Amino acid sequence: MIYVEFIGVFIVGVAAGFALGVWYLRRQLQNTQMDEKQVLAMARSMGVNLNQKQLQTVMRHMKQNLPARKSPLGALAKNKPQLSGQASKEKPKTGKRRTK
Repeated sequence: MIYVEFIGVFIVGVAAGFALGVWYLRRQLQNTQMDEKQVLAMARSMGVNLNQKQLQTVMRHMKQNLPARKSPLGALAKNKPQLSGQASKEKPKTGKRRTK
């Protein structure tokens, strides 16, 4: 009987540790900010040489794509799917046919 309790506690501990690790990693990734030197070093390690204009473009995209910290959904709150203009203007079909 005591072995069952140990196994149960072990499983709960592993699950709690995993959840805590995921939470901590996400928090660290949200707070990560790269400066221009780090971006250049990363690009060079991938074999790409960025000029000043490309570097500014990369930095601008990185700033635009930061998740919203106030919303728990982050980027999902900004990128809601929208209906196309054609689909939103169509009238719903009732199934009845018009006759003359």
